[in-house]
Amino acid sequence: MDQLRVALMGASRRAQEYVQVLKVMADRFRLVAVCDADQGTATALAEANDAAAYTNGDQLFADEQIDFGIVATEPMAVHDGAVKVLEHDVHLLTETPIGIDLPSIDRLDRLSQLHRVMIEVSEPYFRRPHERIKQRLIQEDLIGEINFAYSRFVGHGYHAVSLLRSYIGFDVPPTRVWGLQRDYAVEAHNLLSGSEVRSEQWQHGVIEFRGGARAVYDFTSAAYQSPIRWQRTKSTTEIYGRKGMCAGIDVAIGNDSGQVQPISVKRRTTMIEEVEVVEAYVVDSDPEIVWENPYRTYPLTDAQIPLADGLASIEKSVRTASAPEYGLFNARTDRELDLAMAQSSDQQGESIEIL
Repeated sequence: MDQLRVALMGASRRAQEYVQVLKVMADRFRLVAVCDADQGTATALAEANDAAAYTNGDQLFADEQIDFGIVATEPMAVHDGAVKVLEHDVHLLTETPIGIDLPSIDRLDRLSQLHRVMIEVSEPYFRRPHERIKQRLIQEDLIGEINFAYSRFVGHGYHAVSLLRSYIGFDVPPTRVWGLQRDYAVEAHNLLSGSEVRSEQWQHGVIEFRGGARAVYDFTSAAYQSPIRWQRTKSTTEIYGRKGMCAGIDVAIGNDSGQVQPISVKRRTTMIEEVEVVEAYVVDSDPEIVWENPYRTYPLTDAQIPLADGLASIEKSVRTASAPEYGLFNARTDRELDLAMAQSSDQQGESIEIL
């Protein structure tokens, strides 16, 4: 199988994370060019990976034959980078946020249709290995149809929305949302980044879906880096179905005696080039439910697997002209719900209908 030729828009920390995954998966991908507004940054990253450096996207696409572009710039430059890739008839894998509003996202959709190219969005949360096994046990009906799902500090905004929709079902339309947001004072302290904070912002969102299922997320701006919060160590999800439940990856169903019946979930790993690689998650049900890591032959960490998954999705689209796994429609829906919850908060929690 020929390598796909890749252009990387941006040389940020996230772009460098992509480079590491591209190097591991060099049997499938070849980094051809790096483009960044900072010449020194672009040159350093390109030269370290035997690629060409550019500061001008138009020149890059004029000079190089590219199968797909990755946009991994600073967040506020993502949309412009995505437009640049699409305008040159090149398939796109883009980081988030994909747009500050729905019209900007719809512009990407129009460009993809005009230029006959595919868009995949690198939303990482639902692609994590421990999330894939939850999706599998839901698909296999182990805990029944989902009534309610929670995300507690796992992600904010569209990240939390994508995760919750992966439980309810990406194919189940959301119908209504509620949102609340408030700032609270905290004792002055330093974050892991070194910056001082004196307040935190709490966000709460509720999504209602066709059929009546609901999903809730809670998040504080202090969740990731503040020493007065758990810094993700206590973040979790909870899923409640008609036959059972899943908290984190602790699974239980009911039985005829009225007792809670725990179902164990085992993680299998192997060592590849001194990297602990997850091979599979196995649910000890009858029949057994298994999620096998599609990238288990590569030395990729759990944190790198979502990037590999996004790459594999756009690769399949390029090679087979098929729709990507997540795509712009789902990314737009998640952003729409995120923006609607902010609107609800501005209106003192008034519900917002999703058409």
